[in-house]
Amino acid sequence: MRKMLVKRSLAIIILCSVIAVIVFFAICFGQSDVSNYLFFAKSYEKMETYERNEKVLEFDEYFYSKDLVKLSFYSVLEWCAEDDEGRYYVVPYGDENYAIIYVDSKYVPEFEDAANAMYEYLSDETRTTPYPYFNKGKNARVAMYPLEDDIIGYYNEMMIAYGLGDYTDYIEPYLFYYQPPSEWDNPHISLIIASVIGGIILVIGLVVGLSVPSRFFKKMREKGIPEEELEEDLENADNILGNLFGDKYIVLSGLDAFRAEEFVWAFVFTQTTRHKIYGIIPAGTTHSYSLRMFDKNGKFYESSGSAREADAERMAELVSTKYSPNIYVGHSEQIAALYSQNPAMFIENIRNMGLNF
Repeated sequence: MRKMLVKRSLAIIILCSVIAVIVFFAICFGQSDVSNYLFFAKSYEKMETYERNEKVLEFDEYFYSKDLVKLSFYSVLEWCAEDDEGRYYVVPYGDENYAIIYVDSKYVPEFEDAANAMYEYLSDETRTTPYPYFNKGKNARVAMYPLEDDIIGYYNEMMIAYGLGDYTDYIEPYLFYYQPPSEWDNPHISLIIASVIGGIILVIGLVVGLSVPSRFFKKMREKGIPEEELEEDLENADNILGNLFGDKYIVLSGLDAFRAEEFVWAFVFTQTTRHKIYGIIPAGTTHSYSLRMFDKNGKFYESSGSAREADAERMAELVSTKYSPNIYVGHSEQIAALYSQNPAMFIENIRNMGLNF
């Protein structure tokens, strides 16, 4: 019995863990801007040429989450040109290449603060990583536009001024439009919310799962069923779909134990479910079969269900042979009427083997 309860506990914990993971990713993927960057946006250095070309936008297009590209760079050299709307910054990219990133004027202060913070970090002036700005480029997301010749010229002039000579061959052939973290759909908040909800589901699963054995035996104590006697009786019990049928005790659905003598009637019950799409369009019917067992007080309890009628029939046959004549197995309108209208006579007829319909 304890082994079965442990298995049920593990099943509940695993189920809740799976649900927690599904909820986590559902929330993340529900934020298109976040999910596209976190899970779908490719790193520029890992993209094939044709993939890069597919990502290039026209200058009159605004980029959306599906156009995002991850660009890894670790510092900023200087800006090589500017216009009324922003500046063109040169950043080291890869082992010896350079990329030009366009930054809107409203983001220039934030961008340069990030660049200075990264410079201080790389120069060992501070041990604080300037997250979430660059962090070695992991958080830099950009859109790709064609790189015009005049910008390449400005870039080359800047490199010469730095005493580096003609570095035109080392410039990446795209203009990267930078979108700062402040303009994201707050991926960190989304991840925190997803993590909290997923964590709550997981904790609930752990609490419920780990408490299954204690709740089961507490219920047994309330019924006055000795734990040792129950364990001994169920040691060699017939087990069908997690329903245990011992000599003295019956456990239904692995959740509740009863004295076999409590039951007087049982029959196979069919649960029919009609499915509809959008609540209107019929989408088929499914059936679930279980064993309904009725006690002396007019209450009924149900075994765990199965999609196969043969499983429920096996339980009915087992109950019919194992607990005869104390439990009548079968169903008719006449039997149901007698059970509901005169349960005392119903029980007396069963015990006297005189129930004939």
